[in-house]
Amino acid sequence: MRGSEGLAKAIEAILSAPAYAAFCFFLLLSYRCQDRCDLFTSLLLSVVFASVMPVLVILACLRAGLVGDICVSRREERSLPFMGAISSYMAGAYSLVLTKAPKEALGLMTCYAFITAIMLAINLSWKISIHAAGISGPTTCLVYVLGPQMAWLYLLLLPVCWSRVRLDQHDVKQVLAGSLLPIPASWFWMYFSLTFIFGS
Repeated sequence: MRGSEGLAKAIEAILSAPAYAAFCFFLLLSYRCQDRCDLFTSLLLSVVFASVMPVLVILACLRAGLVGDICVSRREERSLPFMGAISSYMAGAYSLVLTKAPKEALGLMTCYAFITAIMLAINLSWKISIHAAGISGPTTCLVYVLGPQMAWLYLLLLPVCWSRVRLDQHDVKQVLAGSLLPIPASWFWMYFSLTFIFGS
């Protein structure tokens, strides 16, 4: 049991939402950026606002005693980190607009804000799995932009969901909801944003 708990904690860290965000932006921008300099600039901004800043918000809340741990395990403590993350994603989207990043990167960044807002609303009354949503939502964006060959990344939900249940952070219903709800929501947002907001 002790060994499986260690494995679950390792999965929790390696496949955390900020880490996976950096991977997803790298993958998307590698396909969409024509110039290496543009790739570096867009990727740097994406990682700062989608990965680094949300973690810094949590660390600031932890230092101030507003959350009990880095994973924000208590549902009642999640609202402020969520709002901080949404603000970071929107600032990231604005910075990507200024640097004329590919519209697909704008879609992904704003999708992070959209899905996090949904998670925030649900979290007011029920603890849905953010770790699971942090895999299924961005993966759906990659499938939308890059095609069905990216669908294998959904398999990452298996170890992530197992780790959340193993660590007693969620029950099966909560990880299933976190896995499934972001899929249609992210698909809708990518279609809507790339067609009506960033389509021109």
